[in-house]
Amino acid sequence: MTANDDIASLVCRAREGDGRAFALLVDRFQGAAIAIGYSWCGDRETAREIAQEGFLEAHRNLAQLRDPGAFPGWLRRIVIKHCDRVTRRTRPLTVGLPDESVDRTAVDPAALLESDEAAERLRLAVAALPATERIAIALTYFAGLSGTEAAHFLELPLSTLKQRLRRARRRLRDEEERLMATTLNGLLPGIAENLSRDVQFFIALRAGDERQVRSMIEETPALLEVTQSWDPELARRGVVPYANAATPLITAIELDHLSMLHVLLDAGADVHGRCDCPTGEAPIWAAALLGRLEHARALLRRGADPDSVSSVGNRALHVAAMRGQIEMVSLLLSYGADPTAPDAGARVGLPWTTDTATPTAGRTPGEWATLYGHTSVARLIEATPTAPNRQQSAVPRIEPDGERLHTGIKALDLFAPLSRGGLVRCPSIAGVGLVVLLGELSQRFTSLAGGRAIWTGFTQPPFDRSDFLADIAEFGLQNTVDHRLAPFSASAAERRAAFEAGLRLAETTRDEGSDVLAIVLDAPGFERDVETAFPRLARPSRDGAITTIVVTPFPERKSGWETLPPPFTGQIKLQRTRANAHLYPAIDPTLTFCRTEPDETARARAQAARYRLARYERSDADFSTLGDSGSTGEAAAAQALLRYLSQPFWLTAPFSGRPGEHVGRERLEAEIDRLLES
Repeated sequence: MTANDDIASLVCRAREGDGRAFALLVDRFQGAAIAIGYSWCGDRETAREIAQEGFLEAHRNLAQLRDPGAFPGWLRRIVIKHCDRVTRRTRPLTVGLPDESVDRTAVDPAALLESDEAAERLRLAVAALPATERIAIALTYFAGLSGTEAAHFLELPLSTLKQRLRRARRRLRDEEERLMATTLNGLLPGIAENLSRDVQFFIALRAGDERQVRSMIEETPALLEVTQSWDPELARRGVVPYANAATPLITAIELDHLSMLHVLLDAGADVHGRCDCPTGEAPIWAAALLGRLEHARALLRRGADPDSVSSVGNRALHVAAMRGQIEMVSLLLSYGADPTAPDAGARVGLPWTTDTATPTAGRTPGEWATLYGHTSVARLIEATPTAPNRQQSAVPRIEPDGERLHTGIKALDLFAPLSRGGLVRCPSIAGVGLVVLLGELSQRFTSLAGGRAIWTGFTQPPFDRSDFLADIAEFGLQNTVDHRLAPFSASAAERRAAFEAGLRLAETTRDEGSDVLAIVLDAPGFERDVETAFPRLARPSRDGAITTIVVTPFPERKSGWETLPPPFTGQIKLQRTRANAHLYPAIDPTLTFCRTEPDETARARAQAARYRLARYERSDADFSTLGDSGSTGEAAAAQALLRYLSQPFWLTAPFSGRPGEHVGRERLEAEIDRLLES
């Protein structure tokens, strides 16, 4: 069997789910991948990330490789693509070769090797090479491949590779060439040592491959402490699953892999180990947030602290009370969770929040249960009487206003009020709070008498079915959202069958006289399926209606309702700049609109607000300065409007310590008018 036949065999086995086969591919090519990354960026950690991301993308798209024997060249192109991405994010190197007039004969190369300056000089010299020569040098010097191996990886004749190496050597000065092998030999092994195990471990963990996980932990116990940490930009583009800095233990909880949780615990995973995410949560906090009762029971039996405090300042019992999880509350109390402990109160650091009714003092678990209307949970906790001026049972709700649905979400109700039975398009952007907005709408919609939220359609990267289900659990929507979704791995027929089941459920619910919020996920290859469903979703019924939001991968329509193709009645567009500044919901007012406003006054109000915000953004305004007090005039007025349109959601209270906000129609109109007059 030739080397190429061996590679093809490994690729075929990996396609069939053999994690060990892909691990062998990583072992074989990781040196080459890291070397290419290092030759591009000159940084060991970035090179490791480039290689890791390249292997993750290769694993995710292995089925798309037509010729298994072509894996080396295919992988090379993937890695170079990621190198280009990194290069575009940073200033390209334009440093020339060292001055030939410098006398280097008096310098001891061994001494140079001990300095960072020598390594930097070497990096700059290699970076100055043309790309083709740089890769040839990387593979033969950095990765230590033989000429034959490097030529095979580059899909070149050996003679061509040798020509490139000769040209590259002529370009490099003698000192850099002498330093090259020694410097990189000491630099790269530590990178390569960690690459394969980290990538493979999380792949195996997410796939539920318990045998592989056990084997890898036995070989490398430190894997129990690694976290998901790849570049979020790759997740937005669907290359890898979305990384959330979770530990292996928390990842098992998120994915509802109870048996995997036991595998990790038996191997010695730390029940107190926190994630690297902003909440700084322990596994028991994650189990309470997600409603994973058996996971929580297993953790508590192993000694987890039920009163472990997250970086937000709340505990597992606070989170379970917010979500109304009476069995989880009972379990935590039985293990000694303190029912009287207050949380840290609303988080500081977001000066544009407008929930002035929220006190700075913390709430007890019982007070949170009361605030959310979970009276049975509050009684179980034996909550103390709620302090004065704190809202009671402030459950979010939709307010029908004729054929309009007032959601209580200020930016949405101002710029694109939902119409009952309407069809709204929402261009999909990952990482801007889209799932949170849809979840909040779903929760508010089900407050209508008989209201129901149904999610169906076709998932697309980066969010597979499992990711949506994890989000539904994380935001406490298990009892709110009905879903009919199939995973990426399902056949086209199976995915269409799941979509059809969701459509039928929505139609039946509507025909029974209830209102439905349908979240329909569109995806390339299934556009026709979604479009042909529009008449069914819009069909009127005597008492019920389906209000549909289509989450589409296709770009937004330009500003103005006249750009909307029939039968869409509106568009909601989220913006990353606003999300990065924590201006949630991150609604872009310019590209968020509906076909008809409720009346001329409402239309004029929305247009005036759009105009003010657009002028502010065109002035190169920085959203991060919203908390500053130095702005005056038009800028200050626009900033006040931006702050006002940002509001906390009920779903995110566990992460912010701040309860959700609902703003009624009359209050919204009055407050917007006042802000526009300023």
